[in-house]
Amino acid sequence: IARQLEGECAELVMGVAGCTQAYITRCRRLGVKRPNSEILRAIAEGSHTTRKTWDLAQNYLSDIGVVAASSVFQHCKELRVLRLNHSGLYNSAVAALAPCLEGLPHFHTLDLVDNNIGWKGGIALLALVKAKPSLTAMPTHGNQLDAHVPLHLQLANPDSRTDCPMSIQIELCLNANRIA
Repeated sequence: IARQLEGECAELVMGVAGCTQAYITRCRRLGVKRPNSEILRAIAEGSHTTRKTWDLAQNYLSDIGVVAASSVFQHCKELRVLRLNHSGLYNSAVAALAPCLEGLPHFHTLDLVDNNIGWKGGIALLALVKAKPSLTAMPTHGNQLDAHVPLHLQLANPDSRTDCPMSIQIELCLNANRIA
């Protein structure tokens, strides 16, 4: 039993070290000067894969930081809530985040309050809500989701309703998910 436990501990340490190194390497490749300390702490504790809630509110992650962090989030199979309010996020952060959240079976809340997400990010969020029926809460106030979508994009995306603001479209889809 002692050898088995010793082997499991060594595996855990290698897993933590490997994940930490992978995150730091991805940050460097993307030009992130300082990897997020909260993410590094969670990896070091070994709690990153079992966390049910990640609260990264008021951590300036920026778009590039979210791209790096998405490689960690996608392995959090127990993740239910991700708080990224006041994190300096723009449209490309949402585009990077959406695919990794789709694969999380229990995920239901994404907090994006007070970022800089516009209609382009709104389109990605709307697609995420439609693809992820378990997603039932997504506070987005304090963003620019309802800025006017250019006509050529409205025509290219027949699912987008031109007579309804993006935030309302997202809320309608969230309501449908809550009912289902």
